[in-house]
Amino acid sequence: MRIHIEGNVSSYYVQTLCLVFYPGAKFTQQEQQDNAPGATVVVEELTWGARAAVTLEDGKRKVTEVVEQNNVEGY
Repeated sequence: MRIHIEGNVSSYYVQTLCLVFYPGAKFTQQEQQDNAPGATVVVEELTWGARAAVTLEDGKRKVTEVVEQNNVEGY
């Protein structure tokens, strides 16, 4: 399984999340097949809060979920 992480996130936590959706998955740095399942995690700290995006893909489907957290009063 391919994993790509951008931001301050432990790869251990990303691998644990992936095992929920892909039980028994193996995680190697050499996994580069285009049709191999993959996960991309992007975490950004912004002036107004934070944004996280997770994309899971299995070669046939691609699903992305984005979550934003505002820390500025009034949002």
